[in-house]
Amino acid sequence: MYNIALEDLLNIFSAWNGDVGKYWYSSYKAMLSAAEEIQGAEFFVNSLAQAEPYYIEQNICDLLMHTQESLPLVTLRKELVPSQAGWVTLAKPFPLLPSIREIKTPPALKGFSWTIEKVESTDGIYFVFYEKMEQLYLEPISIFACPFGENFMGVQPILRPDEKVEESVVMGRMHQLERYALTFFSLINQKLLATSRRHANRAFRRRIQREQQIAEPLINVVILRHKHFFPTGEEREVEWSCRWIVRGHWREQWYPSQQVHQPIWIFPYIKGPEDRELKQPGIKVFDVAR
Repeated sequence: MYNIALEDLLNIFSAWNGDVGKYWYSSYKAMLSAAEEIQGAEFFVNSLAQAEPYYIEQNICDLLMHTQESLPLVTLRKELVPSQAGWVTLAKPFPLLPSIREIKTPPALKGFSWTIEKVESTDGIYFVFYEKMEQLYLEPISIFACPFGENFMGVQPILRPDEKVEESVVMGRMHQLERYALTFFSLINQKLLATSRRHANRAFRRRIQREQQIAEPLINVVILRHKHFFPTGEEREVEWSCRWIVRGHWREQWYPSQQVHQPIWIFPYIKGPEDRELKQPGIKVFDVAR
């Protein structure tokens, strides 16, 4: 299944390199005019030509979907980004917020790309997010850029001009996309996720050799590392009466070498003496009264 990441990359590369890419660029051209680094569809062609493909398996997609909901504000740093340019294919699409004005099914994120380039005369990163379409396998949902050192979720994205939904839904979807990408970077950066580099199958290798448009890349299959838990804080002598489950959560971790705080994800774990009974999580019941 991981070969689909390379197939998506090749298809998107071919689309941007042809008439479809010219149409996409013309759709965004008015809003891209402020970005001096983007001069035509060639910008996206060149970034995809050097992109490393990543394939995110379904269980990792579930983890990203869960953890992105509570992601705190993140300062985008170059050290967070795993490669100069990348392409990500999701085994499980990430559903975006629905709109009461839309007749069709709300869009779902199926893949995204990034490239490190100059943004407003300083180093930064460009993102393109894609949804799955019936006419064309993938089509851009949003394009935006952010200089390194800024709060990524404060950046105004470049929206698809034909978006016919409420402004609040549009902005909500953009924040979903931003959080998803930042969550992926954060988990990769803290070594919670790992990549298993694999060759594409023979058919894809022949296609790459035949088209000679991109170098044959290894596919980075994103997997979950073996989890290790270490005690934190000072030890205290407490007579716990039971064991209980600590829910997964984000924690702001201080990195002295970089002089920054960055969020790290803490997996759920069981706390308390091993010889005590495990207390099951309670069920919240809400009484709505008028």
